[in-house]
Amino acid sequence: MKKTITLCVALVATLIFGGKTFGQSYELYFNDSTSTALNNGDTVEYTPQSWERQIHLAQINFFVKNLTDDDLLTDQVVTVMNGPSDMEIGLCAGGNCPIPPALPPAYTVEAHRIHPDPITLKVHLEDSYSGSAIIKLTVGVSPRINPSVTAFLKINFGTAGIENAQRQEVKVYPNPTRGKVTVGEKEYDLSQQPAGIYMVPCENGTARIIKL
Repeated sequence: MKKTITLCVALVATLIFGGKTFGQSYELYFNDSTSTALNNGDTVEYTPQSWERQIHLAQINFFVKNLTDDDLLTDQVVTVMNGPSDMEIGLCAGGNCPIPPALPPAYTVEAHRIHPDPITLKVHLEDSYSGSAIIKLTVGVSPRINPSVTAFLKINFGTAGIENAQRQEVKVYPNPTRGKVTVGEKEYDLSQQPAGIYMVPCENGTARIIKL
């Protein structure tokens, strides 16, 4: 009996330590590297703003920290657990943003450091999407993603009809763009500008353009 109790105590001490999994190699931070670290298996929620629905794209960031004493060659896997069957997700990691369906290569996260470049999920949004979707992000040592840490992202699409009613009538295309973009009846050339989000004036206010 004493041996059984000792074994159970040791098992609990191995599984839990200060709210984290003992021996965990990574931590994940949602949206901001200065935010509170997520516990392994946590679920976070994100609701796309109206302008993100307008451009059919939400970019959602996670930051990864290496908790070990060694530099780790890191990789990640993104899995749609529940949601629209046609939902497309692009992925940036380690400073690389390949064109889908290509995935970013493994990259090194230094010991006890947060990687400066986020893991960015580029979720393509369609007008018909409503309800919610669950996306699983698993980060671990390349190439077998083990040991790993996992976070779940719940995306709240809302009601498509309400979003469409709030949508501005001005047409913006292509968006995202790598160069020229048409806003209403005007064309802008962003080919020489760095990647980022640009505010472009239009007849209904301001259009947000994503430059890749």
